[in-house]
Amino acid sequence: MRFINCLRKSICLDLKNGFFRRWIVLAAPVIFGTVSFENFWRHIQLLVRDNQMKISEITFGDCWMYVYGGMKVYMQHNDKFSFPVIWMLLFMLGMFLVLNYPFKDLQSVGQQVLVRMGGRLEWWLSKCIWNLVSTFYYHGMILLILMGLCRINGISIALKVNLTLLCQLFDIAGLECFLDNTSFTVIWLLLPVCMAAALSLLQMMMALYLGPLISFLISTIILIISAYLFLPSIPGNYMMALRAGWLLRDGMKSTGGYIMVFGIVVIASVLGYIKFKKHYDIVGGENN
Repeated sequence: MRFINCLRKSICLDLKNGFFRRWIVLAAPVIFGTVSFENFWRHIQLLVRDNQMKISEITFGDCWMYVYGGMKVYMQHNDKFSFPVIWMLLFMLGMFLVLNYPFKDLQSVGQQVLVRMGGRLEWWLSKCIWNLVSTFYYHGMILLILMGLCRINGISIALKVNLTLLCQLFDIAGLECFLDNTSFTVIWLLLPVCMAAALSLLQMMMALYLGPLISFLISTIILIISAYLFLPSIPGNYMMALRAGWLLRDGMKSTGGYIMVFGIVVIASVLGYIKFKKHYDIVGGENN
C-alpha cells in the first residue's frame, strides 16, 4: 500500500512539474500540427487549382500520410534519396521534449522526493509513466489538430488514402508497389505513436548510461538508418506509414511492430531501473 501511495504522489508531481508546467511540451504539438497542415493544404490547393484533384477526394488519411508517411522504400541503385524532413522533425521533436526533465528533476525536487520515499523504483516508474503520457499527448494533440483543420476546411475525416495523391506528394513513379486497399484501421494509426513512445523510453534508459546528449544522438541515428534501410529489425520502419503492410506490398506487419514495441518497453524499463538502482549517483549524476 505504501508503494502505491508513493508511486501515485510521484506521478502527480512529475505530471505537474514535467508536463503541465512546461509550456513548450503543451504548445509544441499544436504548433507542429498547424504548420504541417498548412504545408499539406498548400499542396492540395495547387492540385485543385490545376484541376488535378477535388477537395471531395481528399481525406484525413491523406493528411496523416503526409505527416507520418516518411518516405518510400529506398533502392540504393535505382532511386535518388529524398530525405523525409517532416517525418524526421516530427519524431525528433517528440523525443527532444522528453530528453532533459528526469535529470533536471534529480537536480531539484527529485532528490527530496527520493529521500522521502526511500525507494528508487517509485521514482523510475513515475518517470516512465510521465514519459509515456508526454509522448502520447504530443502525438495525440497533433492528430487532433490535423483532424480539426481537416474538418474546418471541408476534408472528410476518413481513414483512407488517395493513391494518386500519395504518388504526387511523395514523388512515387507508379502504383505498382501498392496494394489495392486504400483504407486503414486505428491499429495502423497508433503503431507509429506506440513505437515513438517505446523509443522515448529507450532514449531515457540510454541517458542513464551515456548521458542525455549521446542518447538523443543515438535516437536520431536510428531514425536516419530507418530511412535508408527497409528492414523489420529497425524500429523506425514501423513509424513510416508509407511502409505499412496494409498499403505496401511486402510492407511492415503490425503484429511485428507491436511485438517490438512491447519488447523495447520491457527492456528499457528493466535496464533503466537496474542502472538507476545500483549504479547511478543521484547527486553527481554519474556512475559510482
